[in-house]
Amino acid sequence: MRSKRTFESDDEESKTRKAILRSAERLFATRGIEATTMREITADAGTNLAAVNYHFGSKQELAYALFERLAAEVCAGRHAELDEIERDAGGKPASVEAIVRVFLRPYVEGDEGRRLLLVRLIQQHRLEPTAVTRRVSAAHFDPLAARTTKMLCRGLPQLPARDVFWRYHLMVGAVMASAFDVAPGNRLSRISRGAADSARRAELIEQTVAFLVNAMQGEPTPASGELDKPGKSNVKAFKRR
Repeated sequence: MRSKRTFESDDEESKTRKAILRSAERLFATRGIEATTMREITADAGTNLAAVNYHFGSKQELAYALFERLAAEVCAGRHAELDEIERDAGGKPASVEAIVRVFLRPYVEGDEGRRLLLVRLIQQHRLEPTAVTRRVSAAHFDPLAARTTKMLCRGLPQLPARDVFWRYHLMVGAVMASAFDVAPGNRLSRISRGAADSARRAELIEQTVAFLVNAMQGEPTPASGELDKPGKSNVKAFKRR
């Protein structure tokens, strides 16, 4: 096996890898993954194609490495926020609105480039999942989803667990759709002739939170077949899983 030191020192290797990741993150966010070339990444990072190939192997593997890093950072931040709202709740169920805001925040707030790249990568995973993106999702997003739905079950005891999981699933789809098209001239602005505009970020956030909280707190969905009966406490049902 070739020693890393035959290519560059450990410090130089770390700096080069970080520079490539920073450049790829910026370019992928602004131009999209497919439209960004390896030549553009290496020029921006001040390195060469051999370095990218050495550290990542290909542009797609570089995108996966970014997905892993973003997923880890975003999920760690969300877990910290969920810790905080659980502390504030003092042993009682956390508010549904607080949980929804924690879920929504990374997709609509913060650094615009990172936010958009995260949405792009998740959308790509949802459309064309691979073994790598499934691994990233299982390692980071699935444990967070389990914690979020458990907290929602506690906050919505009037609903069967089935309804909570369905509403969480539909929340993910709604947020992904609304968080992607937020540039000036977005479709919402066009069809409403400016009455509603997702480029107005504060309005987007509050409308989305209100919509999702109302949806979460709605009446139980009528059950059918062997599914749980409406109104059955979901807390016990969740514990059986």
